[in-house]
Parts: sequence; structure tokens; C-alpha cells
Amino acid sequence: MKTFKQDSDKLAAMKAVKKDKDVKEKYETFERDRAKYERYMNDLAQTMPALMKMTHTCTKLPKFDSADMSSYYRDLSKALESCAADAGDLAKVPIKSYAEYGADMQESVSRKKDIVDQMANLNLNDIEYGSADYEKLQDLHAKMSDIDSPTLDQSDLQKAAKEADLSGSLKDLETTLSEKIK
Repeated sequence: MKTFKQDSDKLAAMKAVKKDKDVKEKYETFERDRAKYERYMNDLAQTMPALMKMTHTCTKLPKFDSADMSSYYRDLSKALESCAADAGDLAKVPIKSYAEYGADMQESVSRKKDIVDQMANLNLNDIEYGSADYEKLQDLHAKMSDIDSPTLDQSDLQKAAKEADLSGSLKDLETTLSEKIK
């Protein structure tokens, strides 16, 4: 971004930009678009580390051990707690669709953690078919299945990228400069 800004500043110093009305107009349009582009890129630079951290944390599950199910669910609860915390960090980023995704993910994972905590409190190592614990576990699995996993709204991202695209105004400026040089 630093080199891009320096190159843009050099362009601003050109005589044609200062003296020619048409070139100046195209340059001003380019500058407005450049500001949007820089804002978008800075927002992405703040957003991506939080997204990557959350993605890494939320896809890391404890090793499944059918011999000790209660321990597995306690470990899963800890993993979900970490995932929810990282989703909460994503909820604070400047790009709205990522922030909404983070907030939705935090809510969804927190609800799942609450259910997993209830599962961990059952006597799962000695569970018997038809027992009260078995019925409770089945009920909790059903509740877990009812929780939707959030998705990232790509339409907002595509719109933001399109609004930050400065290729059109740069091309117009280049064309106008080329015509003036002839």
C-alpha cells in the first residue's frame, strides 16, 4: 500500500494533473476511488487475521475417544469456548459481513457449547439404551442438530470489492493522459 500511495502522489505532482481541466477531473475521480480502495484494503488487513484465527480454532476438534465420552465432551466444550471467543473477535472487525458472520458464529457455537456441557454432565461411560441418560443424550443431539451453522454473506463482500475497484477510473485517467500527449 505504501508503494501504491507513493506512486499516486507522484501522479498528482504531474503538470498535466495540475494544469489540464480534463486530466484534473479524471485524476480527482481516481483519487476518490483510491481512497475507497485504501479503506477496503486496510479493512481487509484488519479482518483477515481474525478470520484466519477463528477458522483455525473452530476447525480444531479434540481427539474422539469412545472409551471416555464424558472426557471427550469436556474437551469439546473447551474447544467450542475457544472458538466462540475467536468468533467474538471477528465480530469486532470493520467489514460488516465478516463482523456479522463472527457474531452469528459466536452465538451458534455458544449454544452448541451449552448443549455439549449438558452432555458432559451425563454418565456417558456407563450409558444404557433406554435409560434416562440415554434419552437425555438423544434429546441433546436433536437440539444440537437444530442449531444452524452460519454462513458468510458473499454478496456484501463482492459489492465492497466492486466499490473498491479503481481500475475504471485509472483506465479513464490513462486514456485522457494518452490523448493529451498526442
